[in-house]
Amino acid sequence: MKNAKTLDKILTVILIIAIITAAALTIYVIVTPKKGEEFTEFYILGEEGKAAGYPSSISAGEEGTVIVGVVNHEYEPISYLFRAEIENETIGEREIQLAHNETLDVPFTFIPRKGMAYLFSWNKVPGNDSERLLSYLRVDHDLDWVEGAEILKSADGKTIYVIKDENLSRIMMKGEKATLKIPGGGTFDLKVKKENGNLNVYGTRKLKFLLFKGNSSESGNDGMSINLTAPYRELHLWIDVR
Repeated sequence: MKNAKTLDKILTVILIIAIITAAALTIYVIVTPKKGEEFTEFYILGEEGKAAGYPSSISAGEEGTVIVGVVNHEYEPISYLFRAEIENETIGEREIQLAHNETLDVPFTFIPRKGMAYLFSWNKVPGNDSERLLSYLRVDHDLDWVEGAEILKSADGKTIYVIKDENLSRIMMKGEKATLKIPGGGTFDLKVKKENGNLNVYGTRKLKFLLFKGNSSESGNDGMSINLTAPYRELHLWIDVR
């Protein structure tokens, strides 16, 4: 009988400990937020704060404005560097520090210094300007497949085809305008000007928005080093600079 009472006491103590432990774990799960995916939002909005109304056509020397947005979902304070470039020329940058779940929307004003970029002469493709056309497609539109691609022109001389394997891009000319269509459905307007007997083609300028992120694993949140070797996020906006 005595042994039975002792066993009952031991079981009672074990049960109480189990109940307390379960309650403590339940409270911990409730008060401790679940850690989800770690990421950073990076977006560009029009001047009115909507995903529309982006500046698309301005004059050289004229101001254009967009809203740059960054949201930290990294579960720790993060340092960022925002940079804007046109043809690898930096036209503005800003350092940003955000706590977890903090959002920053800031207006960014830029001033293109040059008008539309000369791309190639329609009369010299295929020909002397073929490499200029391929370089434009490779650099400005990230079409790596154009390396060594074949360039053909239609019988009426109004369409240029760039072909390699299953890939095809084409440029169609109509009056003072040409339209570039690339794989994936991208369409870009180009301008055609008659100069010194040649039909020269000019393109819009690509405005790049780059976001570089601090690496907390290297230096902690204080004095966090920012990895400038490659952008963490990259967005593009094409501007017709007159």
